[in-house]
Amino acid sequence: MIEAHYMNNDAMPVNVWVLAALSISFAVAAQLLMKIGMTALRMAGRLDSLSIETAWEILLQPAVFFGLASYGVSAALWLLVLSRMPLSMAYPLISLGILAVVLLSVFALGENVSAGRAAGVAFIVAGVFLIGFYR
Repeated sequence: MIEAHYMNNDAMPVNVWVLAALSISFAVAAQLLMKIGMTALRMAGRLDSLSIETAWEILLQPAVFFGLASYGVSAALWLLVLSRMPLSMAYPLISLGILAVVLLSVFALGENVSAGRAAGVAFIVAGVFLIGFYR
């Protein structure tokens, strides 16, 4: 019924868009936190072997732990989005997280992004726009 209601050109309620934005934001935060945590472990030489102890150290590294928790929050919010928005509209929104991760990788982590990678992200965003705004 939600899809049928939406297909009659009625606007999606703002709170659904807010839920989607929050879910994507938590997923982006998860990526950054896990990258920060894994980089810290690598720099400390803690990833030289694969063992149960190493796995526990990874899981208990604070940034990794909170990154995984952020994914949990993201998933819970995404379930609410899926209950209120057509999947064909909701799922492409996840791609906007790619833009956010790339931008934050550059500005927060100091990573370099090639022109080709930037163009690829621009194409993804354009595709999301076309999917989301043209029925």
